[in-house]
Amino acid sequence: MKRRELRVSTRSLTQPDLLSAYAETHYHVVRQDKTPTDSIRSLDPTEKGQALPRLEKLPSLEQCFNPRLNSLNAIRLILAVSVIVAHSWPLTGRHLGGPLDTLGVDGFFILSGYLIAGSWVRNPKWSAFLLARGRRILPGFWVALVVTAFLLAPIGAAFQGVDGWKLITSGESLSYVVQNAALYIFEHRVGGTPVGLPYSDSWNGSLWTLQWEAFCYVGLLVLGLTGLLRRKWFVASLTLVFWSLYTALHGRLDRSIFLESRLDDGIRFAMLFLVGVLIFTLARRIPITWPLVVAAAVLLAVSLFLPDYRILGVWPYAYLLVAVGALVKLPWLALRNDFSYGVYIYAFPIQQILASTVLVALPIWGFAGISVVVTLPLAVASWFLVEKPSSKLFARKRPDMAPTVGPLSATTGEPT
Repeated sequence: MKRRELRVSTRSLTQPDLLSAYAETHYHVVRQDKTPTDSIRSLDPTEKGQALPRLEKLPSLEQCFNPRLNSLNAIRLILAVSVIVAHSWPLTGRHLGGPLDTLGVDGFFILSGYLIAGSWVRNPKWSAFLLARGRRILPGFWVALVVTAFLLAPIGAAFQGVDGWKLITSGESLSYVVQNAALYIFEHRVGGTPVGLPYSDSWNGSLWTLQWEAFCYVGLLVLGLTGLLRRKWFVASLTLVFWSLYTALHGRLDRSIFLESRLDDGIRFAMLFLVGVLIFTLARRIPITWPLVVAAAVLLAVSLFLPDYRILGVWPYAYLLVAVGALVKLPWLALRNDFSYGVYIYAFPIQQILASTVLVALPIWGFAGISVVVTLPLAVASWFLVEKPSSKLFARKRPDMAPTVGPLSATTGEPT
């Protein structure tokens, strides 16, 4: 069956409005100021002497992403659960080889770059940006410190044969909160606990990455204030510079030396964050289709067998996360409540308490499953009692919850 032809004047095609997008996708457009021989027509390729039809333009990320109907919050929750699973090996005295123990955290930083770049474009004011980012990360973090120091650590210490009440009355719990309140984790233990566990170095070994998240926010703010965030070539170049630095230096720096360890972590997280930012800035040019998602998944799977998967795999991994988030538009996966942060900041101390009991001998998947079940109520409470209410502090309009931010329309400047 021959396709219908929709005649649209050249003038109507000068803006990427809905009419032209629909016409390009479903019809062959014939412009009225061209002769029939120059028109784009639907041809039967079996007819002798006729050319093959022009390939239809693939939909872009900007066109596909719906900020109100996407699965990014669900993906973030899956990433948080994957961190619980990965931590289950060392916290029960077992070893997990390969890159699987870092995929969850890496994915968080990639999506954070994508989402926070959108937050800046949506409201490019430094004061509003800093306030939004502070409200999103600090209240939940501070409450998690208090809950860990005054509740979870004393409970865990009791299982380890230590007087948990003494941790509170001696001031050790308060000291833990005060020393770590600025996001940098100076003190990992509370009054010398935990003790006697497979991993006794920290009550909450997940919190150390939050300082790097904050540094990435500051870096993005600088790019926004200088106008460089709008320069696609600059964002691409900066991303490639950090990717090159990571490729050249990772594994060659001595992590036993403090400064080299900090440099190694800084380059890693900056690269991951910038890859997400780059995807946002190129959203109009990046095609999103399921065949490309499958290809990205295959490339990622291959990269997992390399000594360092990030050198090759960071690119398909980033595409996979954002593309699946944009393409999967099932209402039940479009989570309006983001429990991922709460899962991330509470899972580690919960797992340390569980490791203080006979549950430490369970198979990995049993231990991880129980950890998820016990952590989720705390994550839900954190969202509804702390994170969501704090997002409205000092807000004159609807609070900017970064996970709901998507690419902006080229014509209206509003979320697509």
